Amino acid sequence: MSRVLPLLMITVVVYFTGELWQLAARMPRQRLWQTIGFLAVVAIVFMVTTIRDEVRALRDDRAEQTESAKLLAGTPLQAEAGHQPVRTPLSLAEQVNVIAVMVVSQAIQVVFFTAGLFAFFLALGIVAVPDDVAVLWSSEETCPVGEPPCPGTWFGVHVPVPQTIVHVSLFVAVLSGLYFTVSTSVDPLYRERFFTPLIDDVAVSLAGRDAYLEMEGTR
Repeated sequence: MSRVLPLLMITVVVYFTGELWQLAARMPRQRLWQTIGFLAVVAIVFMVTTIRDEVRALRDDRAEQTESAKLLAGTPLQAEAGHQPVRTPLSLAEQVNVIAVMVVSQAIQVVFFTAGLFAFFLALGIVAVPDDVAVLWSSEETCPVGEPPCPGTWFGVHVPVPQTIVHVSLFVAVLSGLYFTVSTSVDPLYRERFFTPLIDDVAVSLAGRDAYLEMEGTR
């Protein structure tokens, strides 16, 4: 949790930026979803590129960095891990499968993190930002229905939260999710907590694959 706090403090500062509130107030929901989609594509491309390089490095360097006996300890293939098995190159389908599994695993982390931040900022806006301040920051003058602050909606359902707070909370949460995606790969603290366990699981799977193929080849 302590590793997430610096990111949370940065996003809180961004959250209370007047220009962001003005942008959120004037951004239609459709454009907001388009922006979120663009950021999601950027995050996915970054994850695929990073994970592809990690898998490639894992296959190239694993013989020098790890031992199959340690990786496969406690697995059904433990008896076959007395030596370093021959590393059979991954087929294209296997590479795609490994990368897809890791991308989905990391994406799940990012989605839960982003959803949690969205809920946090939504609650923060309700508690800390009075309606008149929200109108001042967003410079709202009129609303399609009612008076500023304009009432919020979520997938067509009216919610008791101003629309600007919904937009700002969602936008800041998604930006934080993108930052979190990058940090899990390049920042040592985030990487150790969120990304390295995925690499370790793949290392075990690949060691098991090599041991199994070698075992089948000797029969």
